[in-house]
Amino acid sequence: MNHGLLRQLLDAVAAILLLLPLLALTRAGYDRQLWSRRTETNILPFAAPWTVRVPLAVWYLAFWTAALFAAGRAASQGRAAYLGMAFVLVEAAYYLARLGRKIEPLSPASTLVVAFALGHNALTEELIFRGVPLGLAAIGGFSESRLWQYGFVAASAVAFGIYHRLVNGRSRFYDTALFGCVLAAVAVWDNVASAILVHFTHNALSVPLRQSPETMARWRLVRLLYLIGLCVVACAGIILDAGLVSGMVR
Repeated sequence: MNHGLLRQLLDAVAAILLLLPLLALTRAGYDRQLWSRRTETNILPFAAPWTVRVPLAVWYLAFWTAALFAAGRAASQGRAAYLGMAFVLVEAAYYLARLGRKIEPLSPASTLVVAFALGHNALTEELIFRGVPLGLAAIGGFSESRLWQYGFVAASAVAFGIYHRLVNGRSRFYDTALFGCVLAAVAVWDNVASAILVHFTHNALSVPLRQSPETMARWRLVRLLYLIGLCVVACAGIILDAGLVSGMVR
């Protein structure tokens, strides 16, 4: 098989793998009545006076629009493997940071709310912490400045960590600050939509949706196999990409 075609195939597989957790999150959050009924929801990821009354299906449509745009763009530009590797490294860091902490399954009554909150927070947090600053920088004409980019990544990481510590006391500053650093770097390197996709995937994998104490072992195994599979595909794509680049240099 032609190396270029194989590289494109690996990027397509990486993009699909990044979307799979969002599919599981959508399935867990699906309720026919709630999706069709207009529901008042916060526009921001925290309690605020600004709300909107729309069916939850509109929010999920927004989730998928951003995710599909990011995945399609990353695959077409040969960046999906790199996004996949960034995500795997984040998950490995989270695993080490939270080693020994027991993850409990959600109660069936809270699954719909938590599933929606995971998607809603990923979208709105990225728009606030990454989208707004990058948009203002683009308008101001200094978004390409390396000094500003490094400063933005550092400031975004600190702000993200502080925000989660204040809003959710169970979150540890350095966990979310590290994640915020990666998301900011992804947004600068590619775009905000890619940061939203990585955030979606992380949130969807972080909580055992629709699980019971009896199925938690299987959930952990499936999650581990998923990360291994994504890591293998991402590594193969990056290695092949490096080989193609070195071949072009010669």
